[in-house]
Amino acid sequence: MECIDSRAGRGLGAMPVCSGSRPGFPAMCLLMFVVSVMCAGESFCASSGYSFLSDVTPERYPHDHAVLAREVERIEFRRDGSSVDRDEVFLTMLDSDGVRENSVQVFYINGHYMDLKMPLFEVISPDGSVRVVDLEKNAREDNSASSSRMNIYDPSQRELRVFVPELRPGDTIHYIVVRNNFKFMIPGEFFGRVTAEYTFPVREYSFELKGPGDMKLHTLVKDAKPGRYSSWIGKDESRNTICRFSFNDVPALVPEPAMPPLHRVAMRLLYSTIPAWGYVAEWYRGLVEPHLASTPAIREKVRELVGRAGNEQEKIAALFYFVAQKIRYMGITAERDRPGYEPHDVSLTFDRRYGVCRDKAALLVTMLRDAGFNAVPVIISAGNRLDQEIVVPWFNHAIVAILDAQGRPGVYLDPTSETSRQFLPDYERDSSCLAASGPDARLRLTPEPDAAANTSLLVVRDRLDLRGILSGRLEATFTGFCDTALRGRMMGSSPEKRRQTVEQIVLARIPGARLENIEWTDPEDRAKPIGFSCDFQAPDRVSRTEAGQALFFPVSNTGYVGIMDSYLMSRASLTRREFPLRFNYVVRSRMVEETVLPQGADGGMILPADMEFSGNAVEASFRVKRTGTGNGQDDAEQRLVFVREFEIKALEVPVPDYPEVLRAQRRLAQWPAVPVVINGRCMAEGADARFTDAERQGL
Repeated sequence: MECIDSRAGRGLGAMPVCSGSRPGFPAMCLLMFVVSVMCAGESFCASSGYSFLSDVTPERYPHDHAVLAREVERIEFRRDGSSVDRDEVFLTMLDSDGVRENSVQVFYINGHYMDLKMPLFEVISPDGSVRVVDLEKNAREDNSASSSRMNIYDPSQRELRVFVPELRPGDTIHYIVVRNNFKFMIPGEFFGRVTAEYTFPVREYSFELKGPGDMKLHTLVKDAKPGRYSSWIGKDESRNTICRFSFNDVPALVPEPAMPPLHRVAMRLLYSTIPAWGYVAEWYRGLVEPHLASTPAIREKVRELVGRAGNEQEKIAALFYFVAQKIRYMGITAERDRPGYEPHDVSLTFDRRYGVCRDKAALLVTMLRDAGFNAVPVIISAGNRLDQEIVVPWFNHAIVAILDAQGRPGVYLDPTSETSRQFLPDYERDSSCLAASGPDARLRLTPEPDAAANTSLLVVRDRLDLRGILSGRLEATFTGFCDTALRGRMMGSSPEKRRQTVEQIVLARIPGARLENIEWTDPEDRAKPIGFSCDFQAPDRVSRTEAGQALFFPVSNTGYVGIMDSYLMSRASLTRREFPLRFNYVVRSRMVEETVLPQGADGGMILPADMEFSGNAVEASFRVKRTGTGNGQDDAEQRLVFVREFEIKALEVPVPDYPEVLRAQRRLAQWPAVPVVINGRCMAEGADARFTDAERQGL
């Protein structure tokens, strides 16, 4: 389910009614607030004045590009969960960067749940003059790009872009929007989240909630900045509940690369009338269950699939892969009750062989139940953790859980990915989820991934000759998310594309090598981990010093081993952090290289010392040992065995642990520079057997 920011367009990164999905994972079309845009010529009340704008100057905010000079938002909610939200915004540009970032205001529109009026959109100049933005000329409404990217068609999901003409430094964008939320996710319930800390300063933000006095409204300001907010809760003359919050002089939050989402670390207000998470689970179960009725055709397919399986794990896998691979991910949002949450009847999804995530999840639940498993639908905030304290159910995706004997989720499955070998991909691990398993259901986190399950294993057997040429064979095997990432790239690729992928992986570790006899496992065969093998020849693995020593650089003398190591460690790009570092994945990489040395090369050999680094988030090691005694024909060849290991153990690194990641990064950069010292005289004797320039060009 996807959901777009219900209060977007003010440039504040306001939180959505349910968080939106990112490229790479499928999502249900869900609640996105805003719809028909009506523009009238209502002018701003002159008596209120603009004098407060004189406080917003580059001198007062020397490091900022724009400032929220003032925002006044009032939401009045009703017993059925519907509400009216009036929001007035003054956003001041301080320099050309602020102009560039805010010259287009975007509003996301979903006609299933809401309509929107914009009675005012104008620009206030520093001299106090006002120019009204003609929305008929400067506004454009298009289909939602996010839905199109996910192969979902929903004509009610639109994007309104307002282009602010001739915006200059010193100007203030001033607009009023009125949103009529005529339909809400859970009938009779009202909830939301307001972010009060952004990537630019908030001079003044006033927020008010008003509703029936007998509806209990739970509120919490989380990660509050001392002295930056105040609140008041009381009743008006009609006994309505009034909650007022004022946020003042909140400094800009400076974002960092690979940090958690802004709404997890910024000061935020949570509010909800929902008493417990189990209430949401019961609502979702009541919404989905009527669509789960099986059919003879579905039951026959289940018998066919599980009849070829042995144990329970194989039965689950057979049903999972059928829905993942044979039910195409696409859909049209046309549900009657709760568009974006409500699945189609599973019979329709099965017959059409397509559906979005909620449809595929519903079908898999039904097929698992037909096979005797206690399966339930699950809503999940994929890639994100929700705040536990207040029930704000901003879920963005639908998956499946098989309950254990105690009624708790034991196995999670996401059948939306057509290429994954994993039941639950790593980007949905450590994410808030809610199983529709009964009124006692609680908000949980999906299990954290095990690095040992996400492995890159490279085994190299090679031989060094007297010319410094290293020849051998490399075999690579990948499991878990490493398998998922590579398999997705390989499926549907041409043989040439697959060959190029192998070259990219191998040449990054063996520069200048020539590859031959490249072989791939079948990416369509999910019974086997994906992998490849190839023969290689690599010149110039030996260099000589002025002292006559020969320095040998083995294949394992490389910066990183696995296919994701370098990418993940590159996220540690700052010398210090204010927020946690998100790796998002845990991986384990291992390279084992066995090298046969030329005769006589072991005389006076010097091996690099074993190296090791261990921390809470990262571990790495490099070890080498010498084998072969020279006694007997079988042991006459001298061998070196190199073992290189690397592991990222934590999805998220707390700020106190970040320095250890930097230390690991520095150590790993140094390790490839340490060679093996071998008999230089031996290598010199083979000098006349070196390749000619012409022969070298063929390598």
